[in-house]
Amino acid sequence: MRPLPAGRGREPLAGLRRAGLVALSHVGSATDVARFERTIRRHTDAPMVLTRHRPVGFRAADWSIQPPLALSGNRVLAFAGIVNPAAFVRSLGELGVEVDRTQAFRDHHRYTPTDLAELAETVHRHGLNGLVTTEKDLIRIVTDPALTAALSGVPLAALAIELELLSGDDVLDNALDRLLG
Repeated sequence: MRPLPAGRGREPLAGLRRAGLVALSHVGSATDVARFERTIRRHTDAPMVLTRHRPVGFRAADWSIQPPLALSGNRVLAFAGIVNPAAFVRSLGELGVEVDRTQAFRDHHRYTPTDLAELAETVHRHGLNGLVTTEKDLIRIVTDPALTAALSGVPLAALAIELELLSGDDVLDNALDRLLG
């Protein structure tokens, strides 16, 4: 039986038996939410909340936030070390960003100065406006001076997202009351 979600540090679906609450994320991009819910219900009757990631703008290297259309019309190289880079790239397109090139890395990739220097070189070679990544990757890069130096001044931003609760407000409120009360 495969772990849910797939990836390192995950456990089998049978682990859902211990769940007090189940949050199903990325519902906006899931193709068959009902199928996932049926699979989960075979293992637990814990209350469920449905969420999605909603783009809210762009984060600069200094962690300031820019509005959602701040990079609209810019030609960029999008890169990420996440499980589903296609959803990330799709979100950029929805905000009017022209993704000219992409580079996918393994989930939880540990960036090296060589990785960032190659990305910066691609930006220069193709006349792009900069690099866009995820907040998870941005924080890894901006906290390492060797990585930021390897960018050679190429602009770097991250797609800023919020978790939007689609259903289960009362379920989440009750769980938090139990936990904090």
